[in-house]
Amino acid sequence: MHAIALFISYCPAHSARTIALITTLSILAASSLYADDRFEEWTPEDVIAGFDGNRKSFEGLTLCWSTSREFKEAWFTMIERAIHQTEQELTNSSDGSIRNQLISRISSYKSMLESPKNRGVRTIYLGFSTDWNGFVLCLPKQDTGPLSISKIASPVPGNLLTTHSDIQVLAYSPGNDDLFRMWHGVDSYGGQTATILVNYPPVANISLPPFGYITPHNGGPAHEIDQFFLHNRDSYKIITNGPLLEGLSPDIIVMEYSEEKPVEAFLTAGQREEYGTRLQLFSGQTAYIDTTKGFLPIRIERFSRNIVDGIPVVVENSHDGELSRESMHDIEIKEVSEGKFYPISGTITYRINDPGIEGHVPTSIEELIRTKTIKTVAQVPSEVAKWSVSEVKERALENYAMEFPDSTAVYDKTKAESRVIGEIEDVVDDFADKSKGNSSKATLLNNPTLWVVAANLLAVLAIGFYYVSQVRKKKRNAK
Repeated sequence: MHAIALFISYCPAHSARTIALITTLSILAASSLYADDRFEEWTPEDVIAGFDGNRKSFEGLTLCWSTSREFKEAWFTMIERAIHQTEQELTNSSDGSIRNQLISRISSYKSMLESPKNRGVRTIYLGFSTDWNGFVLCLPKQDTGPLSISKIASPVPGNLLTTHSDIQVLAYSPGNDDLFRMWHGVDSYGGQTATILVNYPPVANISLPPFGYITPHNGGPAHEIDQFFLHNRDSYKIITNGPLLEGLSPDIIVMEYSEEKPVEAFLTAGQREEYGTRLQLFSGQTAYIDTTKGFLPIRIERFSRNIVDGIPVVVENSHDGELSRESMHDIEIKEVSEGKFYPISGTITYRINDPGIEGHVPTSIEELIRTKTIKTVAQVPSEVAKWSVSEVKERALENYAMEFPDSTAVYDKTKAESRVIGEIEDVVDDFADKSKGNSSKATLLNNPTLWVVAANLLAVLAIGFYYVSQVRKKKRNAK
């Protein structure tokens, strides 16, 4: 029997490495339970325009914020079961290539269990600024606690060597040929290193804060609140009736987006031929939006919706517990200045099928088609992520185009080459001239400038090696 994998959806990109598969099942609302004509006054275009209008009403935005993540016990149990299952597959496999893949997978799972970063609450403090054309993201190299908004400055040489000497700075600006530039700070030996990239770098593998999204080209991972408003306009609708509206404040409206997913990938060849035209799978999100506070959501929920022969599939819980959905909740909205609102904190709870429930048999495709019912188990939290803004100001920096100071060793990934900023040739020639004169100060040990150059060149090689290793690691994990 082919297990019903249709109803399992993956975590967002920023937590895909956790392999925390999240079951997001929902029951269709019964339209006769609740209705209110006031919801029919709104259109999705009104809501999206209201959200964009509030965001763009800020002349600029500069803030300090933190993100935290905590894996729950269910996540570790899930990984342990994945190890056990993969080890069984390894025992039953004789194919050398497949065995190597399984061994690599087991090693990856065990690394996840043993990593100290996955134990307890991990908090990262950051700074951010945007003028809606470019942005600056500040990432302290060490855990020094919350950043001060005074540490967020234009990425020009003077600031990079002083304000940002101990901070990594990622900058995006049309003035940098629409490329990312990353300043790695000044090391303890005075070395200065930087990188030029096409894509958002792995070292900043976190989502941008709310309102951080600029254009699809910048490639930065949009915050979940921004993501909700970035889908095809035809995929949205206002919910005008049903239990989702029950008990809501008159200022709250409910809007959802959904898109149909291809089912062919989840069916065997025989099932595609027999059931392919009868089964539909939809996934999306439902947002509860406050029309009085910048059309910002106070809650967002994910869902999957399955239809057989035009009839919604009924979801039944085969065990005690709650059929909860992944959600963003406890969103706090602050009025930064008159009539301008910003979501300063919130929580995202990811859920998986309770791994503590034994003996559950997944619903097969054949049974789903025949009964138009799927039996599942309760979902429990597997991961909790939070963000919190400590300072926020309606302010843009003077400049978002990054300029590297002289003597900075730069690895340009777009050209796969390294270089050092400044008149390095003059330094080398001067050293050669002094050497010919047998000057006691002409030795390398007594020439701090050349020491800086050498340190920077070595740092370039280290950065290049780091990015190559990251790519290789991703390829291994993908296997």
